[in-house]
This record gives sequence, structure tokens and C-alpha cells, in this order.
Amino acid sequence: MVVLSLQLRALRLKCLRFCQILYLHYSPLKPPEGYFRHNMKKILFVSLSFLAAVALVIGCNNKSDNKTDDKKADTAITVTPSEKGVKLICKDMGADSMEIPHYDVYLSVDGVQTKIKSVNGCSDITKESYEQYQIPKDAIAACGGWYAGGGDYYYVILKDGKPVVFEGWQEEQQEDDGYHWKEININSHP
Repeated sequence: MVVLSLQLRALRLKCLRFCQILYLHYSPLKPPEGYFRHNMKKILFVSLSFLAAVALVIGCNNKSDNKTDDKKADTAITVTPSEKGVKLICKDMGADSMEIPHYDVYLSVDGVQTKIKSVNGCSDITKESYEQYQIPKDAIAACGGWYAGGGDYYYVILKDGKPVVFEGWQEEQQEDDGYHWKEININSHP
């Protein structure tokens, strides 16, 4: 209780000093001696009211964003469907308690879906962007995403009439260039 009281006192003094700096910086007139000490309650009330209003606006915006995130978790995002019935699908699984997003990546062949992997970022990669991601032009579909300093990427091609999935990655701190593409066996992934 004593610690909380000391913290509140320190907060009040910081607010008072902040208000003094703002007033002195933006006001062309000098305040009379003792002005801030005598009017501290008014200044604190106005300052805290302003901060509460800002927090309320931010809080209301976050609640509406969470509602749209809940709707996303129920839907699947189809990524670049092909004429041959082969596509990659990112399913938004929502965010965990620490607000980290989760997506499941699936390969769909004629409507049959096989899970490739769980990642933290996933969206469509358009054919126009294939060169930027070092994806072959003959890839049927591609997807991937970047989150917190790293990215996971996927593309699918046909070899001998069968879909083959490639996985790539990139990190902020990597010392080489590229996406480290390699063919993966999707049956061994969860």
C-alpha cells in the first residue's frame, strides 16, 4: 500500500512537471509564481481526462478489430486457385493469448486438403511477385508470410502430373540471400 502511494505521488509529480514544460514551451506568457502548485488538481484532472479519452478510443478500436479477427478464424482464404484443381490454402486460426497470429497451410488437390504446416503469417503471393520471391514461373500457386523477423513461404508445381510442394524461409539476421527453397514431403508434416 505504501509502495502504491509512493508510485502515485511520483506519477503526480511527473504529470505536474510535464504540464509545466508544455505550458512554458507553448505559452507566450509566463505563469505567476506558484501557479502550477496551486492549480495542480485542475491540471491533473484535465490531463488524466484526456489520457482516459485516448485510452477509451484506442480500446474501442481494438474491440472492433477483435470481432473481425473472430470472423476470420471461421473462414478459409483461398490462395491462387489453378485450372488443374491444385491450390494452396491459408486457414486463419486466429491469435493466441499473446496476440500471435496462427495459420494452417494446406495443399488442396481436387478438393482433398492435406495440411502442410502451421505458420505465423500467410497470404497469397501473386504470379507477378514470383520473381521477387525466387519462385519458378511455372508454379501453380504460392503463399507465405512474414512475422516477427522471419518468414515461411510455399509454392506448388506439377512434376509428372503430381503436385510437389516447396518450402522456403527467410530471416532478418540471415547472412546469405534467398529463400532456401527445398522440396518437402507433405505426408511427413503434421
